Amino acid sequence: MNKFKVGAVGAGRATQELTVPAFHFIKKPAVLKSVCDPNLKLAKKVALEHNLKAYGDMKEMIEQEKLDIVILNTPVDTHAPLAVEAMQSGCHVIIEKPAVANLIELDEIKRVSEQTGKKVTVVHNYKYYEGPQKALELFQEGVIGDVVHVDRYFMSPPQNDRMEMDKQGWWHKMPGGRLADGLPHMIYLPYMFVGNMEVLAVSARKLSKDRSWSFCDEANIMLQTDKSYVNIRESVNQESWPYKGYIYHTFIYGTKLSLACNHHDAEILWMQSNKREVVKGVKAAGQILKNRINRLKKEKNPVSRGAHNVFYEKFFQYIKGEGPNPTTWEEAVNVATLTEQIALKMQECVVENKKVVI
Repeated sequence: MNKFKVGAVGAGRATQELTVPAFHFIKKPAVLKSVCDPNLKLAKKVALEHNLKAYGDMKEMIEQEKLDIVILNTPVDTHAPLAVEAMQSGCHVIIEKPAVANLIELDEIKRVSEQTGKKVTVVHNYKYYEGPQKALELFQEGVIGDVVHVDRYFMSPPQNDRMEMDKQGWWHKMPGGRLADGLPHMIYLPYMFVGNMEVLAVSARKLSKDRSWSFCDEANIMLQTDKSYVNIRESVNQESWPYKGYIYHTFIYGTKLSLACNHHDAEILWMQSNKREVVKGVKAAGQILKNRINRLKKEKNPVSRGAHNVFYEKFFQYIKGEGPNPTTWEEAVNVATLTEQIALKMQECVVENKKVVI
């Protein structure tokens, strides 16, 4: 089978730092052919640096390059119209998070996908790092037990946070600002363990005095399911990197074992008091992780920054009918719904000076 021909839409950071490097790890079944951007000068610069073709218009790029897939690395308010146009032009579509500016747009994307037969996915990439995958395997094997609580943290020093410090970033104009833009990352990882969630309470505020362009810089969010709670904490007011140097961290509390998880590892955090069950659980966890390490050594699959290469490859397999969508439609809808609801409540907190919005 010939390789899928892929084009990137948007020539900014996501394409330069995430998509292009990811294709250095992808040997098959796809090749990145081109990039387009309304700023044709920028598109040409990126194309020249990476041996790609440059365009100023997506439809022209699709027609000229006979593309199979486009990756939308553009501001969120352009995702829906570009996705619809790409599918109607014959392409499958990969949409960077956040998926859409509002849920009506998500319905339109689904309708056109079904109408054209073209597949679409939303980039929920961090779950494909090794740490979350380790945690997921322990959960699926029953070692953790039922997940009753998930704590998800994003703690970033502002001076090292490119998005927070970019005064012109489109994300600052979203309800909830930069923190709302990062919400999908905070939501889809707990989704792996607890499924569909609903909003219980949101608190957000603006503490910093020196970043007037930033809408808010602190948030605490509580979500729930029938059997579990999920707490999301976000801050861009740290003086240094937090626990073990990772801005993202997850604590998964199960009825048998609990885990601390970052991008690259998952470790047992807490165990039940019954010694026999402790030993049994630790042995089971150790064997699962040992099997996983041996499997990865045989497969030798490197992971690019953001795990984008893993995500893209899973989507290529999905197109060929060799695996599931790396982001199911149910997951995409729940994450987009919660992102919109939480962002509006964050805005309400900051604008109306409310401590908590239920």
